[in-house]
This record gives sequence, C-alpha cells and structure tokens, in this order.
Amino acid sequence: MINAIVQNKHGETAVIDLTVHYHEIYKKLQSLGYYGSPERLLLRDEEDEEYSVKLYSDSDIGNSMILLLNERDCLYDAYLLDLAVTNAREEIKTDLEQNLLHGQYTTFSEVLDDINQMKIAAAETRLTFFCPLEATIYDDEGYYSPASNYTISDNRDKIEDMLGIEQVPDLGDMAEYVGEHSGIGNKLIYAVWGLEEIRGEVLSLRRAAFLPSFSNARFGSFSTNRFRHHSRFFRFFHSRALCLILPPLPAGAHHRTWLSLPP
Repeated sequence: MINAIVQNKHGETAVIDLTVHYHEIYKKLQSLGYYGSPERLLLRDEEDEEYSVKLYSDSDIGNSMILLLNERDCLYDAYLLDLAVTNAREEIKTDLEQNLLHGQYTTFSEVLDDINQMKIAAAETRLTFFCPLEATIYDDEGYYSPASNYTISDNRDKIEDMLGIEQVPDLGDMAEYVGEHSGIGNKLIYAVWGLEEIRGEVLSLRRAAFLPSFSNARFGSFSTNRFRHHSRFFRFFHSRALCLILPPLPAGAHHRTWLSLPP
C-alpha cells in the first residue's frame, strides 16, 4: 500500500514498494549507495539530507497510514506498519481498515497494539502456559555452567528485548507458525511469548487465543495436546548475545526453555 521514494545526494532515486520482502528493500537502498539499516533511515524529505525519503500511496488506507508517520520515524517503521495492515487476519481486517480511514489512531505503534487487541477480542478460548526457564552461561573457551535464577532475573530486560525482536511482524506471525505446525490451523488467532516473575522466579510465558469456531470438544480432546506439544519447540531464537531455544521433550516431560546468556 505504501511506496517510498528514496533519493541520494547525487539525485539518484529508487522507488520502493514496502509490501516487498525486507531483503528487496535492502537491495534497492544499496543501489543508491546506502548500506545501512532501514531502521536508521529517517522519513525526512529535505534537500540537505544525504538520503531523503518521501512516502506516497495510491489507496486511501495507505494514505491514512502515512499520516501516522513523521520525520522521527524511519523507513523500517513504515515497512512494519504496511506489513501489519496488509497481512491482518480477515477476522479483524474490515474493522482495522475502518479505524484507519476514520482517523482512530495517532501513531503507527497504536495500530500495531490495536491489531493484537482486536485478535484477542475476536477469540473465544484463551490459554496461558507458564514454563520453567533455565539458563546456561558460556565462557570464551566454550565451557558452560548453569545460571542461577538471580542471573536470569538480572538479564530479564535483555531476554524480553530479544523475544520482542523475534516477534515483530516481518519475521512472521507466531499464531500462524504454531497453527501450521500443530494441526490447529487458522483457528489460533493470537500467540505471544514472554516472561513472568512469580514468587521470585522468572518463568517463560505463552499466551494463546482461539477463534469461536475452535469448539470446546475439539479443544479438549485433540488440539490442546498438539498445541502443548508443538509450543515446546516453537522456534530457535538467535541474537547477538542471547540464544533462546525451545527444544522438543518426551511426552509427559516438563518443558524447559534453554537460554544462553553472555558471561
């Protein structure tokens, strides 16, 4: 829906359709001599800018989204907003588009937050899982040792930041991923991974929401067990200093989340 016109100081221009894959955006920017991240490319259309960025759209919804972005936002923000709205679930898409057209939002982050709230509101059944969180500390020589709960707690902010990064829209919808790999399909409309501290212990938290078409009978007899099983090895999370792995376990075993923390 949104297009970006990026121009370098030599007058060379690239028109980027923000609905394309993220890697295509990088290629377009590199053709102008820009090798940085779109997260550092602010939405500024000034003559003195080394790289100027101007947004436009041929649709009313696209133009409504552009109004939510300002010069303090970056090209990546515009990409995330376009991606989230374009790929919104059919169950919420009409209401979301009407909200955009009628100016119900003031920032792009409000749109992203509301999409999650609309998914939860559309659900009938909700589940919350709390799983033990274990950590391993690796040294420079490759040796490792178990981390205490104090160490995990001390690194909680970093862990949550990495989990948040791994759940942004451009990496795919968690609900869609889990649904496809658990046999639940599109009945799972919302899934999020996080952390929660209970009685001084940091636990791995998973929240899931299911559509009304996901009957209680089916939920209780078959799909709940499959969801529990597949949520154990949902993803491998890799980052600069943190590595969060959700490995499969034998049936009946307690799930443990393995987290590598920097020494």
